[in-house]
Amino acid sequence: MKCAIISVSQAGAKLAEKIAASLQADVDLYERKEYASGAEAKYFTRVMALTTDIFTRYDLIIYIMALGITVRAIAPHVQHKTVDPAILGVDELGTFVISVLSGHLGGANDYAREVAEIIGATPVITTATDVHGKVAPDAIARHLQARVEPISALKTINGAIARGETVDYFVDERMPLAAEIKNILTSFGVAAKPLAELAQTAAVGAVVITDRTDVRPALSHLYLRPPTLVVGMGCRKDTLQEILADALCQACSQIGRSPLALAGIVSTTVKEHEAGLLALAEQYRRPIAFYPPEALLKVAEQYHLEESSFVKNTIGVGNVCETAAILKTKRSQLLLPKTKFQRTTVAIAEATSLSWESDRDTPQN
Repeated sequence: MKCAIISVSQAGAKLAEKIAASLQADVDLYERKEYASGAEAKYFTRVMALTTDIFTRYDLIIYIMALGITVRAIAPHVQHKTVDPAILGVDELGTFVISVLSGHLGGANDYAREVAEIIGATPVITTATDVHGKVAPDAIARHLQARVEPISALKTINGAIARGETVDYFVDERMPLAAEIKNILTSFGVAAKPLAELAQTAAVGAVVITDRTDVRPALSHLYLRPPTLVVGMGCRKDTLQEILADALCQACSQIGRSPLALAGIVSTTVKEHEAGLLALAEQYRRPIAFYPPEALLKVAEQYHLEESSFVKNTIGVGNVCETAAILKTKRSQLLLPKTKFQRTTVAIAEATSLSWESDRDTPQN
């Protein structure tokens, strides 16, 4: 997690240094030169100009200054709760930590509590579900690293939860990660029901956690799409993002999965500067990893995978999409084997964890 802390006074700079020392994040300090704390920091002149420069570069930005300055600085850059960074406002004496923007999906509410604990302040959180002591599904989505669909349903579902109406959670137990998902729900005090009970629920709304597209509840609902799909991709040079995105959607459709369940993309280091692939990962806000041809070749040989002789002679391995997906997940059984689309090939494997960094040590057949 990347965090920027901006201060405009000597007291604020010292407070920023204290936060940075304890916050579990990669922190950059931004200070006025005349109020330098003595810590390693970057200097700036105007808050508005600095915000323009860094707004999209950080997951969390903490403004230690008057809230009005913060609001004026971020206002021109606010887009949508699905993409905006978490914004906190802190007074220079460290009395209050205010969750200003992206309270749930961006994690600002959680960060406000964390920062408040570090400096001994009072967290100020105003989202309706929180003030009523309820858990919002978009807050849970963040911990599941899941995508919310449709985002327009959040207002209805969160409103019902805040009013104390019953909204049930359903987990698709066909997902190998269902147990991990249920454990996270339990940590929030949420009891998950099996998907089979969805048709019989008497609740006014439902939160359905699934990567499948064949689940269509009759009542008011939203989906949480957990990151269950590792997508291996090979492509021709300079393939456009739009072509790759279309291939991804077609591939997911063939196996009845939502592309929003994408966990990440894998390919070969030969393609690590391929603009279309990088843009696709950015579009879905998911990681992308590249493996050297020699590592992929070992996978191809181990599992006797079909290889293109032309591609093998060109880059050193004749099968990129399947080998990369298997190497990432250590699963030799693919949800979608190598499938050709316009200028690209796609293979899909089941993720082994909600965390992209987690890999198994031995192959799963």
